[in-house]
Amino acid sequence: IVSFAYNKDAQLDLESKIDELFNRCDWSGERVSASTFHGFGMEVLAKTNQAKPSIAAVATGSKQYQLRYFIRLVEKLRMEVPSFIADLLNYYSIFKYPQPRAGTISSFSDYKEYLQSLDGKNRRNPDTGKWSVLLTSMNGVEVKSLEELRIANWLFLQGINFEYERRYTKSTADENYRQYYPDFYYPDVDLWHEHFAIDEFGKAPVYMNGYENGVEWKRKLHSENQTQLFETHSAHFSDGSIFDLLDQKLKEMDVPRRPPSEDIIDSLIKKVFNPRRDLEPIIAFLKHFKTNNLELDTVSARAVNYRDILRAKSFLKVFEAVYKGYQQDLANADEIDFEDLIHKASEQIEQGQYQSPYEYIMVDEFQDASQDRLRLIKALANQRKQIKLFAVGDDWQSIYRFSGSDLKVMQQFPKMFGFTKDLRLTHTFRSAQEIIDVASEFVQRNPEQFKKRVQTEFANGTDSITLRPYDPVQPDEILVPPLRSLQKRAETDNKRLSVFILTRYIAQEPSNLQPL
Repeated sequence: IVSFAYNKDAQLDLESKIDELFNRCDWSGERVSASTFHGFGMEVLAKTNQAKPSIAAVATGSKQYQLRYFIRLVEKLRMEVPSFIADLLNYYSIFKYPQPRAGTISSFSDYKEYLQSLDGKNRRNPDTGKWSVLLTSMNGVEVKSLEELRIANWLFLQGINFEYERRYTKSTADENYRQYYPDFYYPDVDLWHEHFAIDEFGKAPVYMNGYENGVEWKRKLHSENQTQLFETHSAHFSDGSIFDLLDQKLKEMDVPRRPPSEDIIDSLIKKVFNPRRDLEPIIAFLKHFKTNNLELDTVSARAVNYRDILRAKSFLKVFEAVYKGYQQDLANADEIDFEDLIHKASEQIEQGQYQSPYEYIMVDEFQDASQDRLRLIKALANQRKQIKLFAVGDDWQSIYRFSGSDLKVMQQFPKMFGFTKDLRLTHTFRSAQEIIDVASEFVQRNPEQFKKRVQTEFANGTDSITLRPYDPVQPDEILVPPLRSLQKRAETDNKRLSVFILTRYIAQEPSNLQPL
């Protein structure tokens, strides 16, 4: 029998329980093996290669150590890979902010909140008196949408002179329309450019009432006044053609370009790229990439189907350089990381270089299994026809997605391992039924979670959960009333109470609370 634990602490706990069981039953002989996946992988490689592999310091080091390593790697790439500077600047200036997720914007209010989440600022239009949320481009121009921001930053990096919302040549104000201000104007060639928020069928988002009529009015206005207009659409962002189209049109019109100098580019990178903040997604993606044993070509092919295709492709250009540099560093040092450790061990088992002596496999915390761990388990299971696999897990407690855990290993268990007997534990002794019911309803809003009814042995008989609105400007204020209520209750009952405060992010920890 071999038993797998998620980490070292869990392994030590499992070992103590095995020891306790053996002692209680007065069993003798070899104890059941308890191991982490990485520990087992090390045993496999040591046996098949007659030497233990060296694990890179960047894999074993702290989060700060890893960050320092990748900061040095990025600086090295900037010095040695000419295209990396352009790719880095392109992603962090044009594509840093994501498009809204599908179905999240159904009103102008939703759209304003979305722009505010992108560091948008509230501004009042001096002509109309209306308030709107604006995004600031690299050259200080304030624009009204993410797509316009991307266009403005692209134009700036290309060295193209433009004006945003310049007053149109002709007066257009009447009882039906205000004065017209087209999105972009290129003064060197007297060219107007409108970026319309319409799809491939010419349709605007449903909450933009009258927008399509405005598009037709603007087209007609330019035609009647014989002013040069070219259009780009939201559809061109969706299909990934926007900047090819822009580049081609501006070249046809002989719009001059004066790209920024190297000194300006260096200062721009410092302005838009903060490695201590911006490298974290790349490091996380690298871990997922290696955990899932992916190839660059495979991920690039998937990017074509991504909703924000240009952002995905831009990110992958930066990632590819970082990944190749990282892999080269490992190879030069003759070292591997933990993802390599598990995949290389799995490969040895799959090829029969390692013969498993185990007839039974036990896996604890199976909900946290990642694709590399799953590969190792399947490799062991496939070596013997009569092998038995016993896995314990709770998909409701899966919290390690950031490090590669994949719920599909539980959802598709019978498909992966064949005939399965499913034993469900539906009783808990940790909470009152009122809390269990609220938590269960909340968790099962996710359609990917297993459906189950969890019961406990006792109930409070009162409301155990109270929901209050959260104010991000004054996050501590919401805590004061319930804390005062608890204090009053403790004084009445002559008891001393402790209060635990849980937050989703460290930044949300109370900062101004004083003892009551």
